[in-house]
Amino acid sequence: MSECLLTFFFQNKLWFRGKNQKQRCIDERIRLYGNKGIVISKNEFRSVKQASAVFENPSELYDYIKQTPQNMRCFYEIIEYNSKLYFDIESNDCLLDLTEVLQHLYAILKLLYNIYPSIRHVLSAHRFDKKSWHIIFPEYSISPEEREKLSNYLKKFANPYVDWRVYNKNQPYRLCGCYKSDDFYSKLHLNDDNGDVIFHYDLNTFVDTMVTQTHIGALPLKYKNVINQ
Repeated sequence: MSECLLTFFFQNKLWFRGKNQKQRCIDERIRLYGNKGIVISKNEFRSVKQASAVFENPSELYDYIKQTPQNMRCFYEIIEYNSKLYFDIESNDCLLDLTEVLQHLYAILKLLYNIYPSIRHVLSAHRFDKKSWHIIFPEYSISPEEREKLSNYLKKFANPYVDWRVYNKNQPYRLCGCYKSDDFYSKLHLNDDNGDVIFHYDLNTFVDTMVTQTHIGALPLKYKNVINQ
């Protein structure tokens, strides 16, 4: 594939596409910003194929998303290093409620890390035939190694609605306010404490929902119980 087909501009931003696009973009982030910067993936228009771009900081990303037409906001953050503790919930059981899900997650967190989170951010993307949540616990950070251990545990022991695949290396994780490319009804909404949708949010709130943006002083997680993986 020629070089002109391996990159393109969208909304005045250079995007990498084609073979090894994600790693090529990570290399570009390192070249530009060292251990800083953010790699973001998006679906190419009307396609499941992804392309990736480098952003200097969340502020640039926030403004970029706001300037993008809503039906083209199919953006995902690439999780390279330590992240906030997060879970992805998907269920075809339309009667599943958040309270049941949280009880299950808190039991897992008590067993594995002996923690009980006091703060959570909940995002939802329910459809008529599916329940979907992103649940983020910002008080904690989790390393790639610990994410792999968590993934192995969830695969074996968690309820099927807890997606264990979202902890893979350099895994894309959908951003607040964004859609799946093939489903305009799949917008990921931020929810308040009552479960109501928050339609307008500022930069600080947006950053709170980004799992790559760990908080200073976040508690790094490590297994408190030895579990056969």
